[in-house]
Amino acid sequence: MVNFTNHLIHESSPYLLQHAHNPVHWLPYTTKVLKKAKASNKLMLISIGYAACHWCHVMEEKCFENIEIASVMNDFYTNIKVDREEKPDVDHSYMQALQLMTRQGGWPLNIIALPDGRPVWGATYVPPEQWKSVLLQLKDLYKKDPEKMVDYANKLESGLQQMQLIQPEDFKETNFSKDFLRKNVTELKEHFDHKNGGNHGAPKFMMPTNFDFLLHYANLQDDEPIEDFVYFTLKKMAYGGIFDQLAGGFSRYSVDERWHIPHFEKMLYDNAQLVSLYANAYKNKENHLFKEVVEKTLAFMQTDWLHEDGAFYASLDADSIDEKGQLTEGAFYVWKKENLQTILGDDFDYFQSYFNINEYGLWENNKYVLIRKDSTEEIAKNFAISSEELAQRINAASENLLQQRNQRPNPRLDNKILTSWNALTAKAFCDAYAAFGTSSYLQSAQKILDFILRNNLQKENKLLRSYGTNVNACLDDYAFLIEALLLYYQESFALSYLEKAKDLMQTAIKLFLDTEQNLFFYTQKTNNDLFLKTKEIEDNVIPSSNAVMADNLFNLSKYFAETSYLELSQKMLAGIQSKISRYPGAYTNWLKLACKYSFDFYEIVIIGPDAFEVKNKFNKYYLPHCIFAGSKFPPKGKSVPTLLRNRGEADKTLIYICRNQTCAAPYQDFESAIKGL
Repeated sequence: MVNFTNHLIHESSPYLLQHAHNPVHWLPYTTKVLKKAKASNKLMLISIGYAACHWCHVMEEKCFENIEIASVMNDFYTNIKVDREEKPDVDHSYMQALQLMTRQGGWPLNIIALPDGRPVWGATYVPPEQWKSVLLQLKDLYKKDPEKMVDYANKLESGLQQMQLIQPEDFKETNFSKDFLRKNVTELKEHFDHKNGGNHGAPKFMMPTNFDFLLHYANLQDDEPIEDFVYFTLKKMAYGGIFDQLAGGFSRYSVDERWHIPHFEKMLYDNAQLVSLYANAYKNKENHLFKEVVEKTLAFMQTDWLHEDGAFYASLDADSIDEKGQLTEGAFYVWKKENLQTILGDDFDYFQSYFNINEYGLWENNKYVLIRKDSTEEIAKNFAISSEELAQRINAASENLLQQRNQRPNPRLDNKILTSWNALTAKAFCDAYAAFGTSSYLQSAQKILDFILRNNLQKENKLLRSYGTNVNACLDDYAFLIEALLLYYQESFALSYLEKAKDLMQTAIKLFLDTEQNLFFYTQKTNNDLFLKTKEIEDNVIPSSNAVMADNLFNLSKYFAETSYLELSQKMLAGIQSKISRYPGAYTNWLKLACKYSFDFYEIVIIGPDAFEVKNKFNKYYLPHCIFAGSKFPPKGKSVPTLLRNRGEADKTLIYICRNQTCAAPYQDFESAIKGL
């Protein structure tokens, strides 16, 4: 085979490096490359993907490693490869174009654009013959009738610009009444899958933002049916093949309705959010299964993704080398019945029943993906043994299988360390600490935050997107990091993290805020490398960065009595209101913020020598309508946040229940304080 090397060999992204030896003359997405592309007067071909993406690998093998197709690409196009996780602003812009052109999205995302970067054609995976045909047709059209392409690009750009417009609205608290929330929850309920959990249809994404809101709402509204459905969904996901039953951790989505067959890639952002969701659900109502999910998932993350200095890597590939030496989706995770019988011996019958090595658990090619259907108690009863004995047998069998599985070739690791995903992970460890009191979890959260602040924070409180690069951070990096800093402060009462959250908010306002629409751009206002600057307002598998920023502004306004923060948060929520009711499933983080205006919201301040012990008592309760501040000693000095000023007495532990910084007389015992809520 002929060896090739292109310009991607100088990049650090594992995804770009995967393409560094394609015969395609790939270039990275940089200002310098874009200028050359514009001057060349060739059409641009922008191909966007990520390291764990199965269909990205397929298209590379079928198209980008094909010398004949590569020669067409090289002769007639400027070819640019983008790692969507490293440059999500580029992905956001072109994904919106693709969705407007084709009403679908996904990866790999392939865009043909004019030399100035404005798109004229787009698709996801394209088979090789069709890909070659499209490339030849588009280059001929551009040569014969370039004005037609320019006219189309103008109209598409105009349509995309219109989509970005948000009409500023005045905020009225009455807009966000309990009735407003109830109507939107009723709409969400229309999509509930009462047989399998989650929403109807396949593929089935876990959407932790949706269920986090529903848990939040059910708690505040005392809505037992909603709470029951959340718990039913979390149980079904934990029982499914989408959860790695041996090692822990979730895959990205399932291709079927019952959470059985995953798209086998594992992403840090999914697992971080799901840890938070299961931990909060446990706090709301204790459930042993949920604790097991959290503990196994965090253990998996620490085993497979942990950097030596405390941060976490990005993902594991869907594909790995199978027994035939071929790169195959899911090869690392699946089992054949005869293998299980040989390895497990006398324990096979128990294991077969527990994880459905039968028609229910069968995938394809006589391979099984482990999936649960019945509880430990039900299966133990069938075998006439105790639940404890069955659990011991299953644990021993699982450990045995895990040792065997670890001898297989591992899925490829994407070792990028992304600011936003690590911030979600710090939040996950904080939530797990609050739920279970495991001190090492809080230590892990601190290590992540300190890693980001030490390595990814630059002068003037500007963040980098990815460790070891010079890629500027996007809005989600700031939003999720501020959120994590605020949560860590609430568990540690370490004031420097609260102050850093405020500093980063000031920087984000300066770099990203569109003062006309009262929303934040996803990329910096000074970024001129994009044909379109987008605003991320919808939740997807990752929360909306604008929604998280609006919530951060609300919380910071409580700590520092910053009315400008509260007003901006209110304006952001008001501007989004008309969109929420059209499709509430895409705006559940905004709905969670609306809860703060519809229900009583409290600031709880704990001052005194037993402050941490008291906070840990509060942690036994799920309190989504509260934020916490505290100190072991009465705070002094001009830099003390407003919420902490003039609080506390020497040698006493006092608990203040406050609203809008107005506090009732302090409590001296926890039981009275919790009743006060």
